[in-house]
Amino acid sequence: NFRPERIFQMSEARSFDYKRIFNNIFVLNSTSLNYQLDIVDNILKFIKKRSVKLVLIDDLTANFTDHISFPIKELKSSLLVQIKKLTDLAWNYKLSIVVTNTVRANLDNSLELEKETYSDLMNRTIHLRIYLQRLNNLWSATNNYGEHTNFKIDETGIREV
Repeated sequence: NFRPERIFQMSEARSFDYKRIFNNIFVLNSTSLNYQLDIVDNILKFIKKRSVKLVLIDDLTANFTDHISFPIKELKSSLLVQIKKLTDLAWNYKLSIVVTNTVRANLDNSLELEKETYSDLMNRTIHLRIYLQRLNNLWSATNNYGEHTNFKIDETGIREV
């Protein structure tokens, strides 16, 4: 989840103007499927008023899971429409869009202990994928092209190690 205190902490550590930074952050907290389906329209309203280069979406699939009232086929279809809208938004407004996705325990009998939520859709629609793994205070990042790096996150932000 977005934590303003981390932005403040990193801004202070690097002597950045935190007020200027906060004035350029727009947060939408999507807690329901219906609200998330409208989120691209809300982002569009915001970017028409300001110069936006980056959109971060924390856990794209969270609201598309655990819905008893919607059949899984309908949820997948809605997620695909959401990804298509985000793709169009990125293309038409020259934006970088970064999404996170949850990894859940894999309950089938395969050898994989974890499985990405809606991995079948995500594998077909996301251009660059970065897999993060935390090992104590060290993070490891590997992308879908096999490139790898280790880094730490501290009060100044992200540092490669």
